[in-house]
Amino acid sequence: MVNYQNIINKQKPNSTPTPYGLRVAFVAPAGIKKIADGVPSGDKWATGGNIVGFLNTGKFVECSITYVSSISGITAGWYFWYFYSGDSSGTYKSITDPTGDGVALTLQNVNGTWKAKFQNTTDQTSVEYNITNAPDVTLSLTVGSNRLMMESSNPDCPDYVDFNQIDFDNFRYLQSNGSFTNQIPTTVGSSISSTLTGCIAITESTYKIYHT
Repeated sequence: MVNYQNIINKQKPNSTPTPYGLRVAFVAPAGIKKIADGVPSGDKWATGGNIVGFLNTGKFVECSITYVSSISGITAGWYFWYFYSGDSSGTYKSITDPTGDGVALTLQNVNGTWKAKFQNTTDQTSVEYNITNAPDVTLSLTVGSNRLMMESSNPDCPDYVDFNQIDFDNFRYLQSNGSFTNQIPTTVGSSISSTLTGCIAITESTYKIYHT
């Protein structure tokens, strides 16, 4: 299965203070269910916002809000999904449809354990889970570019017509206590899957991924 990724790459964190995680806020976009439902074959899913943080081991942690239309063993619906690249698959936890709500995604090493957190900032609910097997390390200062993403298994532009936009807001790195570091990370590039260049665009200056 090919993943079609629309990516904003963010500047690596500074060494002082030590970066223990990352967080981003945005409004959950419309049109994600239609994208997932329209996947032509195989696993059918689409994310409504996704963050990736590279660790100083070269591996990464990741989480997203995802609509699953059809994956074996998983009931169709909205999920908070999280993942450590040292494992073979991620974990899905059911959430209420967040479309149109403010949300925040956080990945953080808390007292030696990497955690993934989903917050609905509109209804003030949140969930947090341990990321199994992720090592007790901090974010990399040298490996990879941390990412903001919109992603799916759907390569077909017509299915993206109802997708409006993701304005990633307030992307920040975290200290060990969860507070923001003083770094305001800049964008260092972006990319759009080649099959989607006719319907998806990215404005790097405003951290926006949107339908054209």
